[in-house]
Amino acid sequence: MAAIGNLRKRSGLIAGIVGVSLLAFVMTGLFESGFSIFGEDMSVGVIAGKKIKYEEYNMEFNLNADRQMRNSEASSMDDNMSDMVSNITWEFYIRQLVMEPEYRSLGLNVTDAELTDIFLGVPPDPMIVPAFTDQQSGQINQNFVDEKGQLSGQKIKQYVDELSKRAATDKQVEKLWEQWKDFEISVRDNKYQNKYFNLLKKGLQVTTSYAKQDYKMSQTSVRFRYVLKRYNAVADSTLTVTEEEMQKYYNENKARWKQELSAKVDYLVFDVLPSDQDKADAEKEINRVADEFAKTENDTQIIVRESENPNIDGSFLKLMQLPPSLSADSQLVKTGKGYVTKPYLEGTIWKVSKVMDVKSYPDSASVRHILFNYAGSPSAAASVTRTKEQSKALADSILNLLKKKKVQFPDMVQKYSADSGSFYDYPDKKDPSKKVKKKREDLGAYRWFKEGAMVPEFQTAAFEGKVGDLVVVETTYGFHLIEVLDKGKESARYRIGTIQKTVIPSAKTKNDIYNEALDFLTQYGDNAETFSKGIQEKGMNMRTAETVTTTARGIPGVDNARDLIRWVFTNPQGTVCKEPFTYDNKYVIPVVTELHPKGFATLEQKKVEVELGAKKEKKAKMFMEEFAKSGKSLSEIANKLQLTVDSVPGIRYNDFSVPGLGREMTLMGTVFALEPGKMSKPLMGEQGVYIVMVEKVTPAPESKDYTQQKINLKTNLQYRVDASVSNILRDKAGIQDTRYKFY
Repeated sequence: MAAIGNLRKRSGLIAGIVGVSLLAFVMTGLFESGFSIFGEDMSVGVIAGKKIKYEEYNMEFNLNADRQMRNSEASSMDDNMSDMVSNITWEFYIRQLVMEPEYRSLGLNVTDAELTDIFLGVPPDPMIVPAFTDQQSGQINQNFVDEKGQLSGQKIKQYVDELSKRAATDKQVEKLWEQWKDFEISVRDNKYQNKYFNLLKKGLQVTTSYAKQDYKMSQTSVRFRYVLKRYNAVADSTLTVTEEEMQKYYNENKARWKQELSAKVDYLVFDVLPSDQDKADAEKEINRVADEFAKTENDTQIIVRESENPNIDGSFLKLMQLPPSLSADSQLVKTGKGYVTKPYLEGTIWKVSKVMDVKSYPDSASVRHILFNYAGSPSAAASVTRTKEQSKALADSILNLLKKKKVQFPDMVQKYSADSGSFYDYPDKKDPSKKVKKKREDLGAYRWFKEGAMVPEFQTAAFEGKVGDLVVVETTYGFHLIEVLDKGKESARYRIGTIQKTVIPSAKTKNDIYNEALDFLTQYGDNAETFSKGIQEKGMNMRTAETVTTTARGIPGVDNARDLIRWVFTNPQGTVCKEPFTYDNKYVIPVVTELHPKGFATLEQKKVEVELGAKKEKKAKMFMEEFAKSGKSLSEIANKLQLTVDSVPGIRYNDFSVPGLGREMTLMGTVFALEPGKMSKPLMGEQGVYIVMVEKVTPAPESKDYTQQKINLKTNLQYRVDASVSNILRDKAGIQDTRYKFY
């Protein structure tokens, strides 16, 4: 083992590269020959008795992956997309092997004529409307609406015809055409499904006698009194249970511990952190950059070249808006433009900042303006017909007239401005509910607005222009002709450029920590016992993932680790990984501590729960015997056992819980079976042991018409059809999902 470990250390990362290449070559041969590296057929699962071979499944997976990347315009798949594609592919096989045989057995079909009617009907089928609807606005795409604002089958046909005609000569259109064909397939599948489930729903009927019974149960009310001795009256620590009692409790309650395949994984994490030498090297590097930053006049060039995050921000900020490390630097204010800070450390990031520019900026401004909008701009009414170009030309024309003093600003506001705020009356300072009429010279005015109150282009013209300036600026609302009337108090604003470099582990540090992990494996990696022993001897921290499922993406503290999860479920219990798993900033050595097969959890797995349950049953038996010996009425029993008699004023059969007690199904079933005035036997409940007596039963009011009851019951039954039938068919198909071995 030691020799192997030393060889691995000497081989370094080259071994990984060679290993991957060799593995690709070998795996190709394995797949072609049908050989299995897992000691079983290379299948991703079984559906309805058919094994889904890896090669077949992977071809379909790749087709779906191509479609998904094409639709999302992605160049590669991340883990989330891979999961989604795998699920889409799996559902394709379930539909093909489980659902489609059901459709065929009933003679269901979706003809081309039906499909045409779905898309081109008047109106088209509601099932396709979401595909043509913007998810944010909830509005149908304007390219596909008719004159009434509804989805138009005719426009869908025009779109499809155009795609079909141009697909052969235009690569971009070809992609859209492929997407459309995929969409047609999904719509046809959906139509099959709707037909199938609608047939089942139509076959559901509710009889009058059933509706009458349900009505009585839902409207009949029972008032009762009870005595309860809670289980916590006796501490668990005072009781012991035998192995036989625990086994009996486990056997009787086994169904509650049904489980899917899962594993318990112990693992050791070697965090890859910068060494002292790495930190010293990083500090030396940032000092070098700081010297160059101070000497250069081309600030942008050095930021782009040297910074990990070369974000050139053009913002000018107040001193108080700067990070604390800068705003507290008195030299920054004294020196101003060109000042370079000393390098400073924020967490694990070294930074050095430079004052790239300083300018004086007002805290507010007063302007008046005229807004020239155009057809399609946000502020334009439907009656506006002038184009963007015409709007700009008009604004420039009025600007020239104002500069030559041939027209007056208020007159132009009244004649042209599309900003309704230009004409608002002011609120009265003494009584805001009243308005003060705007004076003529104030038409179009915005008095003393602060930073951020206007869109950026408008604010720049007002804050950076000179008093008296007349300018035309474009915003999302149109073109604004702005006159700067006055500006507030000015103060210095700073444009800061920052170079940052994260202190990261060097290649040597990574290799040292990797070798440390290998040394541990060499000494303690034979099996789970030696692994645990090594952790104790080294005083290291072993982590545990108690329940790892086959679909997990990682384990606590280690995200995006599907390779590790696959390894867990393709190795026997007790196996220690022979090579550390490598992630961005850590190496991980896992061990398969326990494998829990699909079926029922063992008594050993659930020992704590079983012991508590067995003790609960033991308490219940004790309490029942106490109740039986303590009297013949609720008050006698309560007095003898120093308990209280409580009451529930009313409960109905289909209530989900008992007021003040929660979900007590045994109690609820008993009170509806008891005759008024009779006392029950002791009952084992969830909270403790009960004894109850019904005081009054209030029958449901008489009814001769149960039509609405039948409608409600039928609706509820139909609502459950889709999920219930799907689950039944899947269970019947005996689906075994072993995709976790590959994906």
